[in-house]
Amino acid sequence: MNGEAPVVIRREIEIFCPPGVIWEWIRRVDLWSDWNSEISSSWMIDEEAIGARFKWRKKLLGVGGRITSSRIGREWAWAGSYRKIRVSQTFHLDGNFRSTRVSTVAVFDGALARVLSPLLRWYGSRWCEIWLGTLKTRLESQHERNRSGKGGSGGSRVPPSVQAQADRERHRMGISS
Repeated sequence: MNGEAPVVIRREIEIFCPPGVIWEWIRRVDLWSDWNSEISSSWMIDEEAIGARFKWRKKLLGVGGRITSSRIGREWAWAGSYRKIRVSQTFHLDGNFRSTRVSTVAVFDGALARVLSPLLRWYGSRWCEIWLGTLKTRLESQHERNRSGKGGSGGSRVPPSVQAQADRERHRMGISS
């Protein structure tokens, strides 16, 4: 992250949900458009890995990006560009099985970003707030439906990668399943 960039936006929120579940939602670029109304389409170009390419669109605005960081249940980041404006966004997750503090940093850099900094500051702030607010609303309402038995399947589904991480952690700590 370039701390000298003309626009750096930081936001955070507390979400009543385990970090692994939140991380799964953030890292699934191909599903962003299913839950984030600000994204009209999103897709992976390469297999998911550091450096993998993806694209997302908001109506006519198309942004190409690359995954720059991915630590299971802890961090996910991407960087890309749009019309000579370099963009990056990092999500940090800090929590436990009950609640997670999710913070995001969005950076807009380059000569054009400097010229458009007031507009990008407004847009970037709105973007981060919508991302976090939508994650909170969707995940907490899903959690509540699962708790009350009104969520279709009636129980919470733990993504396989999160379950595997939990199993490894239990094994490392000498706790039997």
